[in-house]
Amino acid sequence: MTDDRLRRAWAAYRAGDLATARQRAEEAGRADDPAVQGAAFTLRGLCRVRLDSADEDLFAQAVRRFEATPRPDRRFLAEYGIALTLSGRFDEAEPVLRRAVTLGAAGPDVLRCLARVLSRQGDDAGAGRAIAAAARAYPADWLVAHDRAELLTGRAELLTDRPPVAADAWAVAGALSLAAGRGDVALAAYSRALELTPDDPHLLAEKARACAFVGDVEELFATLGRSVPMKASELVPMLFEASEPLVRAAPDVARALLERTIEVEPEHAGAHALLGIACRDLGDDAAADRAFDEAVRLDPDDARALLARGQLRLARGQHDEAIADLELAAAAQPRAGLIRLTAAEAYYIRAEDTAADADVERALAHLRVALEIKPGDAAALRLVGYVTRLRRDADPATTETALRAARAANPDDPSLAYYLGLLLFDQGAYEEALGCAEQAVAGLPDSPLARLLRGQLLRTTGDPERALPDLEAAAEGQPDLPEAHAALGEAYRIVGRFDAALAELTTAVEAQPDDGWSLASRGATRHALGDVTGALADLRRSLGRGAEPGFAVWWLCEALRGSVDEDALVDEIGAAAALHLDEPDVLEIYSDVLHGAGRYGEAVDAAERGLMVRPDHVGLLRSLGWARLALGDRARAVETLERAAALHGDVTTLTDLATMVARGDDAAEALRTIDRGLAVARTSALLRLRAEVFAGLADWAAAREAAAEALVVEPVDPWAHWEFGRALRYLDGGLPDEALAAFEAMREREPDNPMGPQGIGDVHWTVGRRAEAEVAYRAAIALYESFGEDEAWTRHGIGWCLHRLGRYAPAAESYLLALPASDERSALLFDIGLNWLAAGEEVRAADAYAQGFGVLSAMPRTRVAGMLAVAAEDLRASVARGVVADTAQVADLRDRLAKETATASGRRSV
Repeated sequence: MTDDRLRRAWAAYRAGDLATARQRAEEAGRADDPAVQGAAFTLRGLCRVRLDSADEDLFAQAVRRFEATPRPDRRFLAEYGIALTLSGRFDEAEPVLRRAVTLGAAGPDVLRCLARVLSRQGDDAGAGRAIAAAARAYPADWLVAHDRAELLTGRAELLTDRPPVAADAWAVAGALSLAAGRGDVALAAYSRALELTPDDPHLLAEKARACAFVGDVEELFATLGRSVPMKASELVPMLFEASEPLVRAAPDVARALLERTIEVEPEHAGAHALLGIACRDLGDDAAADRAFDEAVRLDPDDARALLARGQLRLARGQHDEAIADLELAAAAQPRAGLIRLTAAEAYYIRAEDTAADADVERALAHLRVALEIKPGDAAALRLVGYVTRLRRDADPATTETALRAARAANPDDPSLAYYLGLLLFDQGAYEEALGCAEQAVAGLPDSPLARLLRGQLLRTTGDPERALPDLEAAAEGQPDLPEAHAALGEAYRIVGRFDAALAELTTAVEAQPDDGWSLASRGATRHALGDVTGALADLRRSLGRGAEPGFAVWWLCEALRGSVDEDALVDEIGAAAALHLDEPDVLEIYSDVLHGAGRYGEAVDAAERGLMVRPDHVGLLRSLGWARLALGDRARAVETLERAAALHGDVTTLTDLATMVARGDDAAEALRTIDRGLAVARTSALLRLRAEVFAGLADWAAAREAAAEALVVEPVDPWAHWEFGRALRYLDGGLPDEALAAFEAMREREPDNPMGPQGIGDVHWTVGRRAEAEVAYRAAIALYESFGEDEAWTRHGIGWCLHRLGRYAPAAESYLLALPASDERSALLFDIGLNWLAAGEEVRAADAYAQGFGVLSAMPRTRVAGMLAVAAEDLRASVARGVVADTAQVADLRDRLAKETATASGRRSV
């Protein structure tokens, strides 16, 4: 419980919820483990640093707790190194921090502490590298920025040559501190920056904001006193409006009158402005330009002339000139809603081309005023929705709110439906997004972008065939849009049209060579086409270039399998995971790869690291459960899978849970867990597992019934054939022909699985068809060897086949190689004993059987009865076939096996 609280405390800390992190750390600190206590004190100290001020005593207490352990706990090397640094023990901290970095725990606090230590030791270059790495990895961390500025300020040669560098670092630290709510730190940072560049007006303005934030009025006025005050704009007189009704109603008449007015009074600015409007409405843009230019020359603050000239320029695509006019107009008449709307539109149109944040902000500023003037204005709300989506730093929730408000005011606007659908698609709200896309396509049937959005949503929601017409139309309608080709290529890949997929994805990659999404999809396509080299090149290149990390790393793993050895696979996927330590999907893949390599402890570490980022990640919980089971911690493995099932009780998770429970001691609980899964979905895998439980209890009739049910549920689990064949073999009297058919079906469904031909060989051998048995056993041996001869299960299988072929010496050798790592020790020892009996080695046989009986208690009780029944039947069949003599020793063994089977059957819980 305490470890879990500590993990959750760190998760809250990394999420910026410092109050929760500190509370959870205090709870975790009540643990008995001094290392956990030390980690909790360290986290409390870090929370204190970020919330108000440093408390060296907390870090000193942390160090004392860590020193109470016999040796540094590798789980908490990062916390130990941080505590040593922030309690002033720099020399001791360095090796601990470096070890933490080596083990992948290089968070912002580790890196900045390492920089502090190296700086204290005089290694400015090393300190600079460490703090620069921290700044790159955590650009929004104000403490990292603060330490970086402090380090730069302390480098005399830098201050001599380029003081603005340090000043800029302090300015960044100030901005980040203010954003984090630490106005006191921000104020100090801006003061340090101004010490280095005292005449920077931007820094003065930013410092003024910090003064206001902390309520330091005296310092605020002192700061403003250093600034150069801006002149206020003059108010303009009322404009000439006499001809306005004629300008709109009869522009030709108005033009004649206004030209006469100007002839009499050439410097009448209002007349020139109205003349320009009339000429514009009449389509005489050249005359309008001349009139507007003269009006503005005569009266530069003529808002009417500036607005009208800005509109004309905007219509001609002269965005910069239009914006200049409209800003002047807004300054002249700040409460004119039409001017504000037109100015916002001009900035929006330019921002679509330039993606400039400043344009977006100015557009929104104008729109805020427009909505103050006329709250709820549909046109203003529509434009707010359009503009907000362009903000690169916008909170998606803010953008969604703006778009929903705009759409509520303009429900029939297909463009708003498109933009909202695009946002919802990015957020994973696919059903609502699809509804928006349908409206967008209905209103904009020829829009490639609307077709692209709907196609992407159809593909994402599992209907790639329906997506293809939309995506093909998008790629054809806008051939220069790489995203359309990439989306179409991915859809082709999903439906198995790999050549077409490769062509489209190559088009996308050629247009955007560094687009990770397209590269990853093309890598997956090349893998499907058998081009492993090309697949690896694309997938490796996709990482860190915008590819969805889980997708890219999963396909990289698939492409590497079969082309590199296990160690190389672990190394490369580990390197990929190191780039994505905040991506739970990637860490799940890495954990599974480590598990496959037999590195179970590291698999646990990887899964737990991912769960610190996302504690509710069901895939990671499953991976963690299996890794714990491999380490022999069955209780915690089951507990972990129960957590996963509670979060998301899907059939896959429940099948994993049931499999683990079935390997325990309570058959009734195993069957109940299987039934939980069957209540969600009746799958062949769960029914096969039910048959396996009954087989472990030596209830062959029930096992046959469950396996038969598994064989009629699609997709059929291939192992259901094995369970069906095994049950048929061991039923009273046996049904060899039906069992043979089951094993042959398994071989057909899974030709690479050695258990199919082994089962076939067993049936043939038992009924005396030695030649057919030999063929099957040799085929099984070849398949076992293809899986690697160092695995305990393959050595056991090879030994059994060699035994049945009468090759007792090599069978014994294979068995003995399997024994150290086998998790089926009793069954293996009984097979060894049977092999020694067949070889005439009665003493060795007796010893092997005695050992097998001796370790029965280590077996899960759910499997003991079945294993003993199989051992007894194997011994009986060997006597019947004349391979083993029916001696008194054999009779005693058969009696012992029967008694143990009866005892196990009486002890089972169903």
